[in-house]
Amino acid sequence: VGRETSSAAAVTIQKALIDKKVVRQQQVTVRIQEYATQNVSILGQVHTPGAYPISTPQTILKVLALAGGLTDTADRNVTVKRHKSGEQIKYNVSNNADQALSDLVMVNPGDTVLVSKAPVVYVLGDVNRPGGYAIATNDEHLSVLQVMAMAGSASKTSVKSHVVLLRATDHGQVQMPIRLNEIEKGKQAD
Repeated sequence: VGRETSSAAAVTIQKALIDKKVVRQQQVTVRIQEYATQNVSILGQVHTPGAYPISTPQTILKVLALAGGLTDTADRNVTVKRHKSGEQIKYNVSNNADQALSDLVMVNPGDTVLVSKAPVVYVLGDVNRPGGYAIATNDEHLSVLQVMAMAGSASKTSVKSHVVLLRATDHGQVQMPIRLNEIEKGKQAD
């Protein structure tokens, strides 16, 4: 019967029974007991990764919600790999609701959704909470003051005029001296 509605399928079956002289007059009713579903695989930085059944295309936000949403360490750039074509579609799960709800990507049954881990910045030295912090912002950038706030700021014994930013580049590691005391006072750009 293919992709007909249940009422159209009933008419098709009824006509076939009458045409083949199985019955002279027949009333056929078709009820859908279960829709055919395929799984969408949701992998990576979501709360409950796994395979989830969907029967129709769903928005990327609904599919991510099936897996419990993004973790705190999730990259905002999500990839949808199409089951049939292998095409990879990128979608940015913006922290801004208007942006997140516009131009939603549809996820089809059989597709795979990949959520990578966000880039990490490490704060070491005389700060209150040294460690690695995910850059889970819309533009994947953090300012010096944002990073310092995440690390609980510099401790009272730190020397704020002797801060160094180490940045990995294609040509090796670059050291950039930062005068945190000047940035905090607004005398130098953040």
